[in-house]
Amino acid sequence: MSMIPGIGGDLLTKGGEKESINRIKRFLCILDSVNQSELECKSGLNNPRIERIAKGSGTSVIEVNQLLDEFKRIK
Repeated sequence: MSMIPGIGGDLLTKGGEKESINRIKRFLCILDSVNQSELECKSGLNNPRIERIAKGSGTSVIEVNQLLDEFKRIK
């Protein structure tokens, strides 16, 4: 997995590949909860939108913010 472009040591945990795969699956669930205009970055993500995404994906606001941080880092 570390050979995939953009996926480095920050996204992959040192504990093992299984945890890293689970984290990526959670990120995919978060992305499934983002609407089209948010995916295209036409509208910013403020706190109410982040909370909506977290509720829709069954994750926490912290995990949504982690995904946003990874996106900014990779971008």
